[in-house]
Amino acid sequence: MTKKFLTSLCALMCAVCMMAQPRGGQMKLPLATESKCYSDAQKAMIREVAEKFTQGEYLAANGVTMKYNLFVPEHYDPAVRYPLVLFVHDAGPLSEDVKTTLLQGTGAIYFASPEDQAKHPCFVLAPQYSSVLSGATSDQGTALYELLEKLCKDYSIDRNRLYNTGQSMGGMFALSSNIEYPDLFAASYLVACQWETEQFYRFASKPMWIVVAEGDPKAYPGMQEGCAAWAAAGATIAQAQWDGSRMDGAAFDADVAAMLEKDANIRFCHFTLGSVESSEFGGPAKEHMATWPVAYRITGIRDWLFTQSKEGRRDDAIRARLLNPSGEDVLAAARYGDWHGSFENSLHAIQKAVEKGADIATVQVKKTADGQIICFSDDTVDRLMEGTGKVSEMTLDQIRALKPKEYRGPADWDIVPTLAEAIAFSRGKILLHVSLNEIFDEVLDVIRQEKAEDQVILKGRRNPGEGFLYMPVFDVEHHDDLSALEDILALHPVGVEIHFTADDAALLKPALALAKGKTRIAMNTCGIKAGSHRDPERGNDAEADRIWGDLIREGASVIFTDQVKPLMRYLSK
Repeated sequence: MTKKFLTSLCALMCAVCMMAQPRGGQMKLPLATESKCYSDAQKAMIREVAEKFTQGEYLAANGVTMKYNLFVPEHYDPAVRYPLVLFVHDAGPLSEDVKTTLLQGTGAIYFASPEDQAKHPCFVLAPQYSSVLSGATSDQGTALYELLEKLCKDYSIDRNRLYNTGQSMGGMFALSSNIEYPDLFAASYLVACQWETEQFYRFASKPMWIVVAEGDPKAYPGMQEGCAAWAAAGATIAQAQWDGSRMDGAAFDADVAAMLEKDANIRFCHFTLGSVESSEFGGPAKEHMATWPVAYRITGIRDWLFTQSKEGRRDDAIRARLLNPSGEDVLAAARYGDWHGSFENSLHAIQKAVEKGADIATVQVKKTADGQIICFSDDTVDRLMEGTGKVSEMTLDQIRALKPKEYRGPADWDIVPTLAEAIAFSRGKILLHVSLNEIFDEVLDVIRQEKAEDQVILKGRRNPGEGFLYMPVFDVEHHDDLSALEDILALHPVGVEIHFTADDAALLKPALALAKGKTRIAMNTCGIKAGSHRDPERGNDAEADRIWGDLIREGASVIFTDQVKPLMRYLSK
């Protein structure tokens, strides 16, 4: 996505705001302290809380001077780690006056109010922009994230509890930020905004709450498209229609509670047509700009934000276990995900593997005619799809247009995901395992682009280099001695997959002895790569001990299997 496109998209939102002004007049939205959208009590609160922010300027490495407002918790204790809320304003209050963002609305103010701070002591960062912010990778965006990094070092800020929120331009910036930094924020509150959905898969697993007005000509249809894109990437979405005419934020408590009862990571709420109109705004923008005075006063959504944390993410715990070579626990790796009753390498198969308790899901990757790296087992579509042809000679759209021979997952999920989509879907849930082949460099490019070097285990004979999780193969029957294994261990891989066809192979026990304690030892019981030790029939626990138990007693601490549920049942004993 080009900077020119990002700038034009933000400019479009500014144009919508301009429609609210008298013909021939210059856009100048009223401050909250002068607006009919706020009660006298709210105006007094805004003035009082705004004075508690300190103002600063930060000169970034790229030469941009970042003006900002920072709220520090009243009883700040360096021994305590605090969350931080980043609020970015809309295009209305573009100004050289750093405090304009605090007085134009309540997006930063409520989080710093005495009532909220009593429940959720936190830092609040509210930058001030004088020109349109064109995206997370713009010079201004880069400067902001450099400032954020500095604050995290200067203060005791909990990096697991960083939250981003914004209205209109600010919400668009939050969406752009989630694309570029999918692991940075624990959750997002997005108000009256939309964005190009092509890369929404990158943060489809993130907790988000979205509020728009049905009469908003851009944000409402834009976020409907966004929800469709997230759903296709495996997100679970709850939707509701609310009456936005209520002035008291607590009046939404029942609505918020009803949404929280739904099992979803994305919650999309829209105000009923006409319920947030304001006489201060005219034209198509009247509901757009009247959305955020209501949205930010909803107490329950602000409270929800602070319940979200990256701490304790499942993939972090799995990674820690994987990186402990002397660990006695066994990691379960589901080949192609848990594909029984699903579809090999699909998002649904990965999700089933997560639900069964697997630690790793393996995916095979192929390159399509239009250069897409997809998760697909075979070189042709013949076995899995109702069609024929080589994957390399078909586009992604052509493959997805085919009907799978077996699939029982959600109809709106992509059955054949790209590797990038599989990575995004797996983030926080499970590690992926990818076999490197002739598209070695393209696979590494995708992993780098998705910032997933610590999320994807790479299998292959070619070393991907420093910074990746590498698990090469050592076939004991293809070598006369252990020198090749010694070379592998010198690379400090996270594991080595030992292959053998004969249980009494001469180098098997010496190889296991050499690798034990230095790296994880992986064995594959899906076929003939572990001798006579092949996946048992379901329910045959005695056979499970002979197969998996024997390998574990010999030192195996990663098991690749097609029988995830039986393996997890065996490991739990």
